[in-house]
Amino acid sequence: MVTLCGDAFAAKLDATGSTLAYSTYISGSNGDSAAAVAAGASGAMYVAGWTGSNNFPTAGTPIADARVPAGCIITNSPSSNLSYPCPDGFLARVDFTEVVAQPPLRVVNFGSLLETPVAPAEVVTLFGAAIGPDSPATLQLDSSNRITTLLSGARVLFDGLPAPLIRVDSGQITAIVPNGVGGRTHSLVSVERNGQAAASTTVVIGAASPALLTFDPSGTGPCAAINLDGTLNSASNPAPAGSIVSLFSIGAGASNQPDGAVATAASSLPAPVMVVVGAQLAQVLYAGPSPGSTVALTQINVRLPASASGQLPVFVLVNGFSSQFGATLSVK
Repeated sequence: MVTLCGDAFAAKLDATGSTLAYSTYISGSNGDSAAAVAAGASGAMYVAGWTGSNNFPTAGTPIADARVPAGCIITNSPSSNLSYPCPDGFLARVDFTEVVAQPPLRVVNFGSLLETPVAPAEVVTLFGAAIGPDSPATLQLDSSNRITTLLSGARVLFDGLPAPLIRVDSGQITAIVPNGVGGRTHSLVSVERNGQAAASTTVVIGAASPALLTFDPSGTGPCAAINLDGTLNSASNPAPAGSIVSLFSIGAGASNQPDGAVATAASSLPAPVMVVVGAQLAQVLYAGPSPGSTVALTQINVRLPASASGQLPVFVLVNGFSSQFGATLSVK
């Protein structure tokens, strides 16, 4: 079955049309689409469309709800014996005149800094106020050589499951999502500081949420990639076409290793991985943990297409999910 994908969104530009004043997604974890838009008298925007998400956000009480997993049948057709997921129509009002309060806790992909669906074993960054210690602390290993889930008095829980902690400070925490959230649609993320609740939020769970690591922490620009000769890939040091390059990513989905484990040997990921360089598929030679690093980090060795050349966009696809836009690789 083909899974619907895509998100609806609403955006507002300034009077010149050159500056983005506001934008937001209107979506759940499945396919959502906007089909019509109208301006209200008060400056609000009305957006109409359809959704196939069973967790599509609503305000008030929906008039009806036939979203997935409800089934629809197309009558008077050769496929009338088949049932398909039913999308719902929606009408949303987006008010640009009100000040939008910043949530007390934001959870973003560590590699892209995007608020994408959260995947098991993904490395995430949590932003909030007074959620960790005043002085930064970095990961520690327990007696089993696993990353600890309590660091300098801070803990992060996903539906009560403790997350291994990579770094903590007063304003942000970097953590690894527990494998146990796999198969869920949502998870309550809560932060504890010295045994007391500090902040919480609910996130959408997905099978994967890949992101390529780049030199810029925003997730855009040159990838943190290694050429075959062991040097860093860059515009001034491109990889030869047809050669092998190592990329590094996170968010490939559930691991077959315990939470917080450190890789001791190479092993392939449970899910197949595809890599696109420019507009061409690269041959994936290995996709799995990098020995000596957390199993949440994926090393991907690829053979570049023989005809590739230039500073090219690169994407990783896992379980139908793509990495962020803006990561590049230099090839000569």
